[in-house]
Amino acid sequence: MNRILLSAALLLSGSALAQSIPLVSDALNYARTGTVAKDTRAVVYATVTLVSALPAQTADRTVVAYGSGPLNLGGAAGAPQLTGEFPVLWNTGKPFLNTGATLSLALNPDGSALVGLKLDGKNFLGRPPAPVKFTPAGEVLVATGINVGGFRTMTLTLNKGIWPPPGAQSAQPVQPAQPPKPTGVRVRVSSRLVVTNADDGFADNTLELYASIWTGSGDLRLANTSAGKGAQFAGETVIVDIPFASADARFLAVGGLVIDRDSASKDDLLWRHPGAKFDLLGAVQAKPQGPTSWTLPGDRSDESADLVITVEKVEDLY
Repeated sequence: MNRILLSAALLLSGSALAQSIPLVSDALNYARTGTVAKDTRAVVYATVTLVSALPAQTADRTVVAYGSGPLNLGGAAGAPQLTGEFPVLWNTGKPFLNTGATLSLALNPDGSALVGLKLDGKNFLGRPPAPVKFTPAGEVLVATGINVGGFRTMTLTLNKGIWPPPGAQSAQPVQPAQPPKPTGVRVRVSSRLVVTNADDGFADNTLELYASIWTGSGDLRLANTSAGKGAQFAGETVIVDIPFASADARFLAVGGLVIDRDSASKDDLLWRHPGAKFDLLGAVQAKPQGPTSWTLPGDRSDESADLVITVEKVEDLY
């Protein structure tokens, strides 16, 4: 289990430098080929499948929409893109329906993109194209989040072809492809210690905190740290990868002790837990669109403090 400490606020993030995805770079290079035969040119065909990411969806409505069409080489000098707009069919609970809708796509080498939905040539509900971040999953690109108006997984395949297409090639979208099944999930875990009562005696509302809190592979130690009611100690924010195949990786273990130490009197207990386990995987599966928080309360007798643990899904792992 990755480490989570309550000693300092620190976000572990990826490199600030955008990295090109080989699958996209290869498609861009092919699109630069230009003319491949008389009256034909190299073109990249995109196939997009939208699948509901909500667990309550019924099987026959899992695939929300799909479509395919050519992408052209675009973008500014030094910032190439694959851009295009093509028909998209919608699942209405019956056979897929052609509503006249089109999907616009502008894809960058690092997998970032702008995706928009149009109806009769106008932005649907007036909404402009929205940013989407694709990540590679084998031979496809995948993005899960608020995509085209709903919480969905968008799968994008890129295939090399020519334009105009051969006469035998249909202009209709190909059969939708189900996205690959994830092998795990990446979550973000944060924590904070909140002082809920600092009454330390007559006219004394300041505590001198000593703490030892363990969280699986790490701990928090505070020594003679002054704090009043409402004081918060933000914890380290960490990224945790949870493989579905590992039964133990889904749990976060927390325990420890927080006291107020006075030189003229006995120590006062604020918070103590011999050990608690939180199901990180179960939390993000039950609530994939937002954070879940747990509170480990203190003794709620005179001086007291609560420990709050928060987890939210970052992305699926493939």
